[in-house]
Amino acid sequence: MVKLRHIWLAMLIKMMQKISPKEVVIGDKNYIVSEKVFNPKRFYTSELMLANMQIKEGSIVLDMGTGSGVLAIEAAKKASVVFAADISKEAIKIARENAELNGINNIEFIQSDLFSSLPHIKFDIILFNPPYLDLKPKSIFDYAICDYKKRTIKRFLKEAKDYLKEDGHIEIAYSSIADPYVVMEYAKNIGWKIEKIAEKKIPGEKLYVFKLIP
Repeated sequence: MVKLRHIWLAMLIKMMQKISPKEVVIGDKNYIVSEKVFNPKRFYTSELMLANMQIKEGSIVLDMGTGSGVLAIEAAKKASVVFAADISKEAIKIARENAELNGINNIEFIQSDLFSSLPHIKFDIILFNPPYLDLKPKSIFDYAICDYKKRTIKRFLKEAKDYLKEDGHIEIAYSSIADPYVVMEYAKNIGWKIEKIAEKKIPGEKLYVFKLIP
């Protein structure tokens, strides 16, 4: 039953990607969107993260899986520099265009499979709006929404400590349709301290933002 729901949601997301306008307004900014890149306007996790980000002045931030660049661009208001990473070449292209559109010039864009192509530096904050449908990705876009057997989120949680300052933290969104507390229990078991900083109920699911501290 859960798998059928995830299949249905994946189909719905892809349909909405096709019918979405090519430009959207989020907060006070305009963004270019693409059918091949996750549209933050159509789904609530991005907006929940935006409303609850804890970015300090002068911090060094990583936006993992940047997509259209919305979180990176908002973080860049306070951060000294933001690194925006995504496995998708198209996402990096769109995110860079959105930074230029909004006059943001303190973001470094890197095509990377999680941390694999990032410079080995320590971040104050890592933002991650991860995929969570339990399906095997069949295209580059699918990596934005599909995380088969939670392999991506588990790998992220294992690797992230090596890229985080001692007093740094992660901000991560997750959904009730993908067992968030199973993921958080896994995180605890490998040494993360967890704080729930936001939640929002929408039809059919509940969304969360968690803060993870090493």
